[in-house]
Amino acid sequence: MATDLLELSSLSENLEEGRKFRNDMNAMISRSLGFGNNEQDMENLQVPPVIGCFSEIGNAIRQAYNDDQCRRLVNEICLFTNMSAVEQQAHLTERMPTVREYQDERLGYSGVGVGLALLEYCFAMKLPHAVLEGQDFQIIRKETNTSMSIVNDLLSLKKEVAQGQVRSLLPILYANIGNIQSAVDAAMVMLKHSIKKFEQAAHNLRIQAKGEAESYRNTELFIKGCMYACTANLQWSMSSGRYALGEKRPDGSLIVKL
Repeated sequence: MATDLLELSSLSENLEEGRKFRNDMNAMISRSLGFGNNEQDMENLQVPPVIGCFSEIGNAIRQAYNDDQCRRLVNEICLFTNMSAVEQQAHLTERMPTVREYQDERLGYSGVGVGLALLEYCFAMKLPHAVLEGQDFQIIRKETNTSMSIVNDLLSLKKEVAQGQVRSLLPILYANIGNIQSAVDAAMVMLKHSIKKFEQAAHNLRIQAKGEAESYRNTELFIKGCMYACTANLQWSMSSGRYALGEKRPDGSLIVKL
C-alpha cells in the first residue's frame, strides 16, 4: 500500500485518515505537475516530508514534459492512490477476493503504471500519438504490470506469510487449489502467458513504427524500458534481502521454506 512507510503505517487501520491522506497527496502532486486549483494553499495539505518533496520532482518533470505527458502521469498516480483505498478497505474487512478481482486491483495499486509513465522522462523522448493510442501499447503496459506483480507476489510470499498477509496471488490461488506448489505452478503459467502477450505486442508495435526513424527509436526505447523494469524488479527482489529468500541453487532455482 501507499502506507508501507513507517511514518504512515497508522493510516492502514483508519479509512477516514487514509482517505484524507490520499486526497491531500493527489492534490499536492496535481499542483506540482501544473494542475489543480491554483488558489489552494499547499501548506494546508497534510502530507509527510517524504511525500511533500515531490514538488521539486514535479518541477523537474514539468520542464521536460508537455501537458499531455504530465496529465498521464497524474492519472497514473491518482489511480495508484485510489486503488490503495480499495486495498485498505479489503484489508480491514478481511474478505478474500477472486483471482480476477485481485488481478484487476493489483494492476492499480502496484505502482508500476507510475514508473512506466516516467519512461519518456528517463529516455528524454516523446512517444508518437499513434503509439500511445494503439492497442499494442496498452497491452505492453498491462503485461509489464502483470509480470512484475506476479514476480513480486511469488518472491514476497515468505515475508507476507510471516506477517499474516493473505491478500496476495499465492494465498488466493492456494484457497482455490488446496496445494501450495500447485498454486506456484499456476502463477508461473500466468507469468509465462503474460510474457508471451508482451512479446507479441512488442513485435506488432515495432512493425507499426518501422517506417519513421525517430518513431521507431522512441518505441524501441519504451519497449526496452518496460523490459528493464521487469528484470530490475526481479534482480532487486532476489538481492535486497527484503524477502529472506536465501541462496540460489547451482541450477539457478530457488527453494523457499515458509
